[in-house]
Amino acid sequence: MTMQVTAPPPTSDLLKIYEDGARCGSWETRLDWALAKDDVQHSNRLPDAVELASMSCHVEQLGMRNAALLLQRADSYEFSLLLAQAVGDEARHAHAFARYLKELDQAVAPAGQDPEDLKTYFESTKSFEEMLLGHAYLEALALEEFGILIEVFKGMFVAEIYKNVRIDEARHVAGALKYLGGRISVEPSLAKSLQQHLTSNLRVLCVGDAGVSHLAKVSGIAPTTIKARIERRTESFLSRLVLH
Repeated sequence: MTMQVTAPPPTSDLLKIYEDGARCGSWETRLDWALAKDDVQHSNRLPDAVELASMSCHVEQLGMRNAALLLQRADSYEFSLLLAQAVGDEARHAHAFARYLKELDQAVAPAGQDPEDLKTYFESTKSFEEMLLGHAYLEALALEEFGILIEVFKGMFVAEIYKNVRIDEARHVAGALKYLGGRISVEPSLAKSLQQHLTSNLRVLCVGDAGVSHLAKVSGIAPTTIKARIERRTESFLSRLVLH
């Protein structure tokens, strides 16, 4: 897959985002992992926690792979730092979910179909900006999904994992949109083409009916409400792909 990359103008904003992430450090080393076993006391929610931890482990590995592919093609020093940081963050996330399962004497379940569909999508993207866009959009959706799961698993150790992962993902989204904003300032027509690309690929990238139903079942939130939240998140994301 060949990608043409044009670097945006240098900006200290990207470096600040990197420095903010560096200050966070390796949060998983500060968690009291002995508390993970206490989640067995929540017998009504534990099966969902275990299933979703496995799914999250696979999705975070996909994020790690995509960030690494983007890093290989980036020619902006500051954004390269952010992407390298993201590779480490996604590895941390995958390891945290896998370790959570290990603490509960559980194994990571096989990946479902969604990761394969997403892998195919990213292998077929034609430009660096399109791949970055898809990657950042998935992370933006994760902010919504993880927000729901933090409430679902309130009082459980796994909620602490989701809280920390969510902070990292929010930083990744901010960095990607800042980079794309720089590119759009140089090439204004890119805003419309990226919006069109995302809209035409929502079938693969967005949370499907099965995913919405699963979130609804786990959370007790009506599917229509979850769909509305995802739509608002998507609209907000698209609205940031404009020339300011």
